Amino acid sequence: MPHKHRSRSLSASESNTSSDSSISSMEHLQLHLKKSSKKRGHKSDKGDREVKKAKISKENNSKLEVQEEYLAAAHAMARCTDLFCNMEKLLRVGLLLQQEQAMENGELEESEAERESCQKRLASLSTNTLNQYRHNYQQLLQLAPGLRSLIADCAKSKELTQIAQKMTAVISGTRSDDATRLKAQIGHYVAPEPLKEGLKPTILH
Repeated sequence: MPHKHRSRSLSASESNTSSDSSISSMEHLQLHLKKSSKKRGHKSDKGDREVKKAKISKENNSKLEVQEEYLAAAHAMARCTDLFCNMEKLLRVGLLLQQEQAMENGELEESEAERESCQKRLASLSTNTLNQYRHNYQQLLQLAPGLRSLIADCAKSKELTQIAQKMTAVISGTRSDDATRLKAQIGHYVAPEPLKEGLKPTILH
């Protein structure tokens, strides 16, 4: 038959044209092979899939636990420390304070220019504000000790920023939820004639 003797080899131009898509073609084939093996249902493949699935599940649970630690810390910061806390700014100022303290203790050697830069950035904040940041930063590290390893690793700065953004969003949401719950009670504390009579019931500090 004529079709029996047809050449299957690619020409040089055809080979060059298809070279760019070789990786995607291989992945496409691998995908079909995986689907095919699923249909055949080999026990060895099934066992490998179960092991891989268990490993992925374990990794996801680990990541979930880490995220829960940070989210729980954000709730606690909003309710117990600072309702208007901005995590990204807190981390920046906290790192500067930590750097300054390390330089004063002789634990960190910095050039004069770096020392002046750190002091200049902190000088823009009042003493009370710096004390508030220092307190909030210490509370944060106690509530979320997992942040320490991220802070110490410059390679994880992007991950740290993403976590800080999520924590700030949680604090903002917590503040919004609390304000929404208070709306129903505000009417009870509005003085109808404030010049004649104060609030009833009285707000106690």
